[in-house]
Amino acid sequence: MTAGGLTPVARRSIVSDAREQITRLIVSGALKPGEKLPAERQLIELLGVSRPTLREGIAALTAMGILEARQGAGTFVSDLDPARIVEPLVLIVNLNSEVLRELFDVRRILESGAIQLAAEHIVDDELAELHRLLSELRAARGSLKRFMKLDIEFHRTIHRASHNELLIALLESVGHLASESRAVTSQRPAVRTQAHRDHVGIVKALESRDPLAAREAMLAHLDHMRNALDSALDAR
Repeated sequence: MTAGGLTPVARRSIVSDAREQITRLIVSGALKPGEKLPAERQLIELLGVSRPTLREGIAALTAMGILEARQGAGTFVSDLDPARIVEPLVLIVNLNSEVLRELFDVRRILESGAIQLAAEHIVDDELAELHRLLSELRAARGSLKRFMKLDIEFHRTIHRASHNELLIALLESVGHLASESRAVTSQRPAVRTQAHRDHVGIVKALESRDPLAAREAMLAHLDHMRNALDSALDAR
């Protein structure tokens, strides 16, 4: 790595800027997943910061799951698995039921947009996969664990059908958080039946290649699941 990849940081927000420059190296590909960070002395010289400042920046990125400290080996760029990156948020979701409700607002925004794109770009193989998942979801309504797994894959298939890599990555992160709300909403067999009914409508809208119909079908489904969440949380 050469000095051209980094610039000395301003004193006004040293820790933040150091953190952002390391992040920029990862985003640009100069530092790749699984790669070890340069020696501390080299980073101090390149960034123009003190050892405590550098360590604070690295600690912040480690807490976010972007870097990974390996005892006796050094600090590495993590595999950037969305599940690892959103791990700190999972605790917040588990401790705060209001965040579970807010999560549905996020899903409404992202998933309604994703399915509109999917309706425009979905290919026959992706539709066939959705039909396969529909059949398995119908058979799995009596098994909470199996149904939840298939439900996640159903939504992921739609996300991938958007063919928008950035959106897919965002939804993958949100999806790991949404598994917490699924564990609440899917407890009741009647909710699983409603979800399957919604899924059928979603696939029909995608088959018609109608972005607005697909969006409405997804929003209706999320509203049904949000109502189920509210009922479950209120009953606690």
